[in-house]
Amino acid sequence: MDLKPWKFTSDDGRFEMDFVPMINRASYTNLKLLKSLQNQVLGRFTGKVVLDDGTVVQIKDFIGFAEKVENAW
Repeated sequence: MDLKPWKFTSDDGRFEMDFVPMINRASYTNLKLLKSLQNQVLGRFTGKVVLDDGTVVQIKDFIGFAEKVENAW
């Protein structure tokens, strides 16, 4: 998995976030009956969140993680 930027969005537009990966902790297992591909990515979030009361919270370079996981058994 390369470290290209990701984009997170919600259908209602209340969560719009760009994610710039820095480090990927990858793991791959294939035992025929059990298969697991996991990418746990540390990076920086930048964007906005709209709270229930309408308040807009701007986020810039917030350190966090995201995952892309595929499991089959």
